[in-house]
Amino acid sequence: MEVRAMDFNGKLPLAGVRVADFSWYASGPYCTLMLGMLGAEVIRIESRNKPDSHRKTHPMYGRDYVAPYDQLLSSRLSASLNLKHPQAKDVVGRLVAKSDVVVENYRPGVMSRLGLSYEDLRKVRDDLVMLSLSTAGQTGPDSRMAGYAPAFAALAGLGGAIGYPDGPPLELRNSMDHACGLAGALAVLSALRKRGRSGQGGYIDLANREVAAVLMGHVFTEYGMTGAEPQRYGNRSPYSAPHNVYRCRGRDRWVSIVAATDAQWRALCAAMDQPAWCADERFSDVHGRKTHEDELDDRIAEWTGQLDAYEVTLRCQARGVAAFPVMSGRDLVEDTHLRARGMVLTMTRPGQDDRIALNAPWQFSGSPVGNRRWSPSVGQDNDYVYGDLLGMAPDERRKLEEDQLFH
Repeated sequence: MEVRAMDFNGKLPLAGVRVADFSWYASGPYCTLMLGMLGAEVIRIESRNKPDSHRKTHPMYGRDYVAPYDQLLSSRLSASLNLKHPQAKDVVGRLVAKSDVVVENYRPGVMSRLGLSYEDLRKVRDDLVMLSLSTAGQTGPDSRMAGYAPAFAALAGLGGAIGYPDGPPLELRNSMDHACGLAGALAVLSALRKRGRSGQGGYIDLANREVAAVLMGHVFTEYGMTGAEPQRYGNRSPYSAPHNVYRCRGRDRWVSIVAATDAQWRALCAAMDQPAWCADERFSDVHGRKTHEDELDDRIAEWTGQLDAYEVTLRCQARGVAAFPVMSGRDLVEDTHLRARGMVLTMTRPGQDDRIALNAPWQFSGSPVGNRRWSPSVGQDNDYVYGDLLGMAPDERRKLEEDQLFH
């Protein structure tokens, strides 16, 4: 059996699966991060000639490793390859022949121009699973348009549904890229499952815009049934009150509180020591609380403003009311619950300071899934990929390095 660099004795769900990763920026790398956390050996193909946007020296951080991107690039290997070099197609073919999955999120047409389309690559591995993520898909009138996470949400109507009634739509950034990456990982897993049954691979055309649209199914349904445009509600809900975030004691400290039913409202009143205004008949049912929501929110904010966000949380949770602090980055790093579940990790990268990272969001019995390797530098794993895996002799590799192929 071939020994793979990140196999972990076959205990991981995707142990033995190899992914050739041509993705960049966020949505594609998040997809392959999920696959890597599940145990796949992810080999990122990248070039110093055209570094990923987050590999470039950052105007604020002053280095080529921006902190959020370190997390995205963990749990994988890096092999440097100039895809525009005349011999690049042959090298990619040799790698794909030993891979199960290819992931890319270039603009539609780029892989074809490089001679690396699905039809090209399946010639070297006929059961290959290939995923292409793009703004609007590989076909259709908008397919060649460029886009980033805010555009995905805007095109799908998601941004237009988020914000305050008297304000503009809001951008969705990282979360939108990550939702698209998760959808891509799910599609890859499904295709691998199909291949396991039929022996056939396949091509997956994933449009990030359409992932965002799926998240907006209720908007399509509501408009289709009523003809009414959905409204922006800010932190409120059209169906219940209270449903908001409230300022607490301390600088920029907030708590989220939701009482979805009359019973939960009464429980919240008990958590607040039943102030006299809780007995106000205007607040006795959902209709009344929605009608007088401004005053209701002001009253609750007076109470929360005297307390720490965690104290509010404990009082509400003791009565069965959904309430949690609005967490900051520091809160998340120090959170005892996340640490108890192994979600917050301290990882070491040779020659660098230890850094905090997040682990996988699932726990498998008997399978230690998660973040196992810090983000590699460009070409850090060339020796393994081109030497051990592809069997290139040292002299051959040295010559190709001098010829700027491995750059």
